[in-house]
Amino acid sequence: MGLRELLTRLFAPEHPFRRGFAVVVFCLAAAGLLTDFRADVGAGLLEGEVASDDVLAPFAFPFVDESATAERRAAAGLAVAPVFDADPDLVQRLRGRVAQAFDMARRRGSAAASSPRGARRDPHMVAEARTEILRDFTASLDVTLSSEVLWVLAEDGFSPQAEAMVDESLSVGLERYVLRDPAALPASGKAITVVSGFEGRREEGPLTDLSQVRSPEEARQAVSLFVLERFAGNPDAAVVQAAASVARALVRPNLSYNAIVTEERRAAAAAAVESVRGEVRRGTRIVRAGDVIDRRQASMLVTLREADRHAAASWRFGLWLAYVATVALAPVAFARGTIRKFARKQAELEAMGIVLLFVLLAGRLAVSSAQLMRLPGHDDASTIGLLVPVAGGAMLVRILVNSESALIFAVVASLLSGALMDQSALYASWYLVTALVAASAVGQARERLNVLRAGLLSGVVGAGLVLILMLVRMQSPTDATTGLDWTSAAGQALAAVGSGLVSAMLTLGLVPVMELFGFLTDYKLFELANLNHPLLRRLMLQAPGTYHHSVIVGSLSEAACEATGANALLARVACYFHDIGKGVKPQYFVENQRDGNNRHDRLSPEQSAQVIINHVREGGALARQHKLPKPIYDNIFMHHGTGIILYFHNRAKEQADGQPVEEALFRYPGPKPNTREAGIIMLADKVEAACRTIKEPSEERMRAMIQAIVNQVMADGQLEECPLTVRELYQISDAFVAVLLGIYHHRIEYPATKAISSGGGKVPAVPRQGTITLEIVNPLRPPRLGSDSGSVEDYEAVDVPPRERNLPDVDDA
Repeated sequence: MGLRELLTRLFAPEHPFRRGFAVVVFCLAAAGLLTDFRADVGAGLLEGEVASDDVLAPFAFPFVDESATAERRAAAGLAVAPVFDADPDLVQRLRGRVAQAFDMARRRGSAAASSPRGARRDPHMVAEARTEILRDFTASLDVTLSSEVLWVLAEDGFSPQAEAMVDESLSVGLERYVLRDPAALPASGKAITVVSGFEGRREEGPLTDLSQVRSPEEARQAVSLFVLERFAGNPDAAVVQAAASVARALVRPNLSYNAIVTEERRAAAAAAVESVRGEVRRGTRIVRAGDVIDRRQASMLVTLREADRHAAASWRFGLWLAYVATVALAPVAFARGTIRKFARKQAELEAMGIVLLFVLLAGRLAVSSAQLMRLPGHDDASTIGLLVPVAGGAMLVRILVNSESALIFAVVASLLSGALMDQSALYASWYLVTALVAASAVGQARERLNVLRAGLLSGVVGAGLVLILMLVRMQSPTDATTGLDWTSAAGQALAAVGSGLVSAMLTLGLVPVMELFGFLTDYKLFELANLNHPLLRRLMLQAPGTYHHSVIVGSLSEAACEATGANALLARVACYFHDIGKGVKPQYFVENQRDGNNRHDRLSPEQSAQVIINHVREGGALARQHKLPKPIYDNIFMHHGTGIILYFHNRAKEQADGQPVEEALFRYPGPKPNTREAGIIMLADKVEAACRTIKEPSEERMRAMIQAIVNQVMADGQLEECPLTVRELYQISDAFVAVLLGIYHHRIEYPATKAISSGGGKVPAVPRQGTITLEIVNPLRPPRLGSDSGSVEDYEAVDVPPRERNLPDVDDA
């Protein structure tokens, strides 16, 4: 057996595995909806908010002090010395640039002075050549100098003495570190890290004496002081000042702050600091009422909620699972054992479970919404809890199944929904009352609009109950108030009415959805009860006798169902469609034969039996083609059960000359009736056909005929799977008699037609052209071209059930 076949077998509608699987899934889902996986302790308290109540630790839990951890990590980062990149070769490069510039100026000045042209015009330097030399001199030094300084140096001939002054002064100015922005230095007493060199030969070390770091202005001042002290007695003061100006212009930073490396090192140091951990003991007051939540308290509350979620969520889920299993399964087990009309089919129980889960989901959303809006979401007096559509679920179950199932649903749904609202008994009682009112009101509804009326009635009753419960709460010593808050009362009363209307609209919206999954409602049955349905109109035109028979059988079944408490509407509609298969070959059924020509005279008993039996299969094909509901479809096959066609069976035995006749060829394939409605339809079908054979109908003859048929059906075992009781069979018989007496009542003979009605006199000729009988194509097998519609070949392949005419005569009953 393959996996697919195994799963198909295990999940068959009535297989025990499917039942158990559905119970487990329902209990797990319901428990999941009832369990609040979020911790309630300190819920909603955030940093900066004011606590309305004390928050105590319900249990000991480890705590990571995020505030202290952040402080330690910040301190560790700040403890890392800032990194500065030094350029130790800067002074050497600048001194080399000075030597190169002075040497260039001296050579070019000497060349200009020694030329003949230069000698005749200017003993020192030609003006044009001097200007060019000065420009190249400043460019070589990469500085900006005043014209006075340049002319002094030029007049001095860029002497080696001036060069030495610049070199010595520059060395003094750059003997310490020069930093462009001293604000990057840490506070006094803290060191910095100085990194020197380049890739491959980098050196770094701490610098604690920050006095070794100057700003560019301080370095230039140091140059000026050095020059004043060093060359105080020099007679050529102008040259000294010019050299000092050049040295000051050459001073530039040889130390720079490396922010990227500093932040990387500080981040690494902070990350290396472990979290500050501690333990909060049970009973510790985390927050005091009226406190403004600080960062540390907010962190403790977050940790507490996480600990509660992981430590207690599974335990709470297990408790709710046990609660659901007890509350849901105990009433269902009681109902299945003691309430006969409680949902028997697996599909009905599964539908009830799905509807209940939908109600619980709505309740969970209501609670969550109340918490988000900072409302007392599961307080007894809260308005939002009234919107849970328990009444809508009860109405839906009442429409889909029956009132007994709706009662059990209302009890279970009310208990579970009340538990969802913080185990509130007042909520549970309110849900139960409104659900029962709604289910009771919708039970009398025959139109979809009446569902709204039922919802409105439920809401009005719920509004009154809300006011009563509020008054009851006022009398409670633990919840005493100064008076009734009429504003709150009016709001909750309006919410109760709105809840009833919302439940009604949800019911109307879900009924068509459930009908798509095979559920048959009274609203759908009323639509099918319209005799203008295409199948019924076709039956009326093609098989008028069968159509009339179906209507009478519907009346008989409806009366019997009302007498026994079965579904009268379902029985009547099922009767309308139970013989639609006869419209395929109407001439082979006696109620449609008007010319006295019996086509079975040309067939063997076995062939005739197959033609008769085949109307069930053809009716099922038509029902499936027109998407009739499953109960209607099932009754097409069950209204004959596995009964035998005695008339043709007896003919076959007469023609067999003592040879055995295979009885299976003359029995319908079934199944046998398995509902009260199907059993009543079977009896009504046989009774209507048999009572037509009574020549002089009377109550005694009809009752005797009905009793004989009931005995025959029971003796044949056709009611073995049907839940009808003997008492109900007597009630059914009485109902049949009452209806048939109304149909076959006596009338006074009219003088003008007395000769015809009494059987005497001459009967005028009636044209037969007024009777039209049509045939439709077999939906299971199209006819073969060129074949005779009345030949045996048309029925070689057919194989299922119609009408037997061998019912006992009234004299034999």
